[in-house]
Amino acid sequence: DHAQINSGGQQIVFGGNASSATINSSGVQEVHIGYADQATISSGGVQNVIGGNAQYAQIDNGGVQNVSGGNASNAHISSGGVQNVSSGGSVTGVIVEGGGVQTVASGGVTSQTVVQAGGTQNVSSGGSAIETTVSSGGSQTVASGGAVVNTQVENGGIQTVANGGIVNGTTVSSGGGQVVDSGGSTSAPVVSSGGSQVILNGGSVTGAMISGGAAQSIQQGGFAVSTSISPNGVQTVGGSAAYTTIQGGT
Repeated sequence: DHAQINSGGQQIVFGGNASSATINSSGVQEVHIGYADQATISSGGVQNVIGGNAQYAQIDNGGVQNVSGGNASNAHISSGGVQNVSSGGSVTGVIVEGGGVQTVASGGVTSQTVVQAGGTQNVSSGGSAIETTVSSGGSQTVASGGAVVNTQVENGGIQTVANGGIVNGTTVSSGGGQVVDSGGSTSAPVVSSGGSQVILNGGSVTGAMISGGAAQSIQQGGFAVSTSISPNGVQTVGGSAAYTTIQGGT
């Protein structure tokens, strides 16, 4: 317990429980079988979660956690820390803020990530993010081949759906925003309570619900189909809108 791993040192966790390690200065901890609890990863330190479980890691200031084939939960990523989730990796309950980055690559899955001010979640080809909350200046970007389900965007958070990104069931409220870029697509979003959705040239949205003072803006070349506009909702059409239903909105 309480190991200091640095300057090229390595600790391999294979069936035991390593608690409160400090990993920095090119030190590496590999978790194959067993548990690593409450590691602090910074200043060039790396934790590789290959087949075991890592809990409550603090990742900042140039530290990196790579999750591939194992499980990580309740990490806190900030100030230049990075978490990479790739094939076989599963991550739950992470907080990303203040310059921290979570990257979800092919075969990686995250659930219930919270992205706060200055934090970023990037979901790339083959990666999946479920039930992310993006708020207070945080951002989620869904790139080509990335898949995102049931994101909550609120209070200054933003979700960007880039070319080839696939998004389903986003809820945008309380000053949050969703931007659907060229080649991006989203289905069944709910935009309410002062939230906004912008569909750029080449972006497409299906089955949006716009209500409660929310706004949908379809720019030139953008496309929205089967939108429902409820009382106090606004749809602005500079591109194309088909099968819109207006019930007390404009």
